[in-house]
Parts: sequence; structure tokens; C-alpha cells
Amino acid sequence: GSQRQEAMGVRGLATLARKRGGSTLETIDADTTLLIDGSGLCAHALRDQKCEYGGDLGALDAATTQFLERLLNRDFRVVVYLDGDQRRMKTHTSEDRLAKRRDEWSTLERYADGSQEVRRPAGDLPRPALASRVFEACLRRLDAPKRRKLTLLQCSEEADQRIAIDACRRKALIVGNDSDFLVFRDVRYVELEHAARIGEAQVPVWTRAGVASSLNLSEALFVEFCLALGNDYTSHLALDVPKSPEKLLEFFATDYRCPDR
Repeated sequence: GSQRQEAMGVRGLATLARKRGGSTLETIDADTTLLIDGSGLCAHALRDQKCEYGGDLGALDAATTQFLERLLNRDFRVVVYLDGDQRRMKTHTSEDRLAKRRDEWSTLERYADGSQEVRRPAGDLPRPALASRVFEACLRRLDAPKRRKLTLLQCSEEADQRIAIDACRRKALIVGNDSDFLVFRDVRYVELEHAARIGEAQVPVWTRAGVASSLNLSEALFVEFCLALGNDYTSHLALDVPKSPEKLLEFFATDYRCPDR
């Protein structure tokens, strides 16, 4: 069985935005810089792995290489951002993630208890222990010739905010798998599953204005809506609002008015 990807970003927002058709199909110009979220790309390259057998790290290397080579061969300038260790804004989430890691390893241990029957693991499995190292080694190998337009950027904290700031400053497109990118102002975002077609065909591009408008919210109200849905930074806030994205949207449309309206 393939492993379910860890949900990133604002709870339920990507599904809702897709349902409401919040993206626009665009042709990406060759002088656009592609800013890639490294942790998202690593998870994307691992998405079909059978992690009960420790994962196939050769396949991870091959998938990462193929993905980046494709974009570099089309002459795009590509920047890959790697997360650092600091997590000042996420202590609550970090504790939850650690607890989840422990659960995943217990699931793998129970699965590997020596019984012969063929069965599926009961629960999520840990991603391969060496995945990050193999992924980074692959990036460094691709970066070694220095002839091509590939840059690796090691961030001191999580990369999201640095990516969003850089995306505002230049003609850039964010490539990742994290709906937090739908909430940052003035950035354009393409999901990893569509990114291989950049430079070859039109791809769905997301902007905050586009998503807000598809939900019939102003951008200011859309930000409030996302805070109420909750993400890694707000998970510890107890807000008395409907939990389902659809119901919350109804609540915003009817009962709730932002102070600035």
C-alpha cells in the first residue's frame, strides 16, 4: 500500500478551493524563477513508496532527478529551499508531529512482528529514515556542475515564509504541496502534481485573490476564514466555529462579519 501524504497547510482548504475552481490555467514564461519547497518535493517523490519495506531510496533519487532535470532542460531558473531545524512558531505542532512519528514507528514494529500472513499496515508508516539525506545528496549532485540554473538554499527555519517573501520580490512561481501558499499575499503557486508540465503546457496557477474570489470572500475575510480553519501555526487556538470547511464558509457568508466591514 502506498503511504498517505502528511496533510500540509490549512485544514481542508486545498480540497475546497479545487471544488470551487479557484485556479486559472496559465502558460509560464521561460524567464520565471521556480521556487521549490524541498520538503514538499521530497514527499512528492516518495508518494508511491511501499514504506513497510523501508522504502526504495534509489527510486526517490531517480524521481527527484527526473523532476528537476525536466525543468532545468527547459531552461528555467530553479531554486530549491531546504527546511532548517528551528521551529519558533510551531512548538505545539512539533510536539504533535513527534508523537505522530512515534505512532508510525510502533505501527511498523507491529507490522513487522514476524507473522507470515499478507496484510496491510494498520495506520500510517514512517517515511524511510534516510529519505532526507538521500534527497539532499541528490540535490547536491545535480547542483555540482554549476553550469545550470539550479540553486540550493538552506533555511534556518521552515522554508515557507522565506519562499513567500522571495516570491513577492521577483518574477517567480512557488512550486510545492502546502495550502499555506494559498494564504500568502501577492504570490503565484503551482502544486507539485502539475509542475512537471511547466514550460510544456498550461498549468493551474493559484493566487490568494483568485481563491478568495472563488469563495466569494474579500481577501481580508479570506485570511480570517483560513485562521478559523486552522493550520500548523494556529492549531493551539480554540475558536468556536464550525469545523467543516463547507459549513465554516456558510457561517462566514451569513452570521459572521469582520470588524472592518
